[in-house]
Amino acid sequence: MSVMTAMTAENAAGTASGSPVWNAARSALGLSLLWVAAAGCQPRASTAPPAQPPTKVAQPLPDDLEQLKELYTSPGDWQRRSEALDKWRSLQDAGDVGVCAAAAEARAEHVAPHLRTGVERYEMLAGDLVHWAAAIDESDSANGLRLARFLLDGLDGFEPHFSMRLADDAESLGALSEHLLSDRSDWAVHRGAARLYLAALLFDKVIAATSDERSEKQMELRTARARAHGQLAARLAQSSDDDELLERSWARAESHWSELSSWPVKDSPHSLGDAEKVRADRDAVWELLVTAEPDLLDSVRGAKLSTFSADDQAAFAKPVPQRSPEENQSATAVATALADLSLADYLQVVDQDERVELVKKWFALGATVEQITAAQRAIGYDDWLPRCQVEKTAECREARVKLRAATDALVASDSDVEERSKLCNAAFDAWARVLETHDQARRVRMLRDEILNAVKAYEALCLGGRPLPSASPLKNQIEIWRFEEPR
Repeated sequence: MSVMTAMTAENAAGTASGSPVWNAARSALGLSLLWVAAAGCQPRASTAPPAQPPTKVAQPLPDDLEQLKELYTSPGDWQRRSEALDKWRSLQDAGDVGVCAAAAEARAEHVAPHLRTGVERYEMLAGDLVHWAAAIDESDSANGLRLARFLLDGLDGFEPHFSMRLADDAESLGALSEHLLSDRSDWAVHRGAARLYLAALLFDKVIAATSDERSEKQMELRTARARAHGQLAARLAQSSDDDELLERSWARAESHWSELSSWPVKDSPHSLGDAEKVRADRDAVWELLVTAEPDLLDSVRGAKLSTFSADDQAAFAKPVPQRSPEENQSATAVATALADLSLADYLQVVDQDERVELVKKWFALGATVEQITAAQRAIGYDDWLPRCQVEKTAECREARVKLRAATDALVASDSDVEERSKLCNAAFDAWARVLETHDQARRVRMLRDEILNAVKAYEALCLGGRPLPSASPLKNQIEIWRFEEPR
């Protein structure tokens, strides 16, 4: 857990600032100041105890707010300024958002600039930011926006790698999760959206301020931005009925994921968005093969089957209910081999030079597809881009509204089984239409998991544990998804 996350959790629990967790967090923040003491440590030429310098007794800080303010704004020891600012804040209402905001802004102006690096400056400010975020009331969007702008403005003087860390910490500021920080008044306000929007804005600013070179760091930044926009749209879709807002949010997320389509796959001449084209090229090569030799696949499978013993072949041919456990094991091994035919298996059957080259090309294109899809899967591109494309459509928004109503009914204690069933079936019908219209939706793992969870709840609470009826338009797809689930 990061220092920011620990402090945010402590504030959310309502504990006092003197608690062990808070003190540990403050101590961690103070570690960045140790370089001051370390800089004064010099090697000694003698083992004799050095003469002790006269002890400088720090003057106690005054209790008057104006005197403290004069101390932390006047030239002098920056540590003394920071202590004066701490006392100035402690003598006032710790939950007053104006006090917390003023403390953060004063430390940024009068104390933090004296630290050597952006990381040290931010560690100095972290405690103030947590206090400020925790003091913002959930309906106080003006102060939420003030804090967001403070964070954004703070990026200007900091190093790019540090800006990434600031964006990460911004996502963990608990109070900001109550606001959607935007200058647009028509944006919905609900829990969780603000931190995602703020993170997206921070990534926008970091990317704009850094090199446009297509480096791994830029890829990381742009992926994080696309994911933040996607998560924001998904969060809004959970509770908002504003069609214009949702369409705009999903379209914005789609644009950022689509931007990644042209980024190169590591150790490959291809880009992330090339998978469909390469897959189409592979299909075209296969068409040439089967046109020249229609029974090619059967011939290769027959040759592969002949490598197994007569007992294994007999077990494979026997109907499943009639197999013994040993025969079922043998039949499974045969089926696996026939489903995973290699280049060598094909070359044992194909003997004409032209067809040999086509087979080699078909396998090479298949390996390329696997390489691209692995790169897509590593960053979530294969899931997020088709999801954005589907979710922005009117039929998907309708299905989501119906699924939300069904989910609410399933968890409500006062809804009867008939009402739950009616709402669930309406939702399942709507999602079946989405899957039929938008084939790519079937491959979106996030949608699959969401629909499967709703079906499981329906089966448990409305059907007494029985499976989804065969008459349901979702039945076939649910069976396919359940077969694909990890065992």
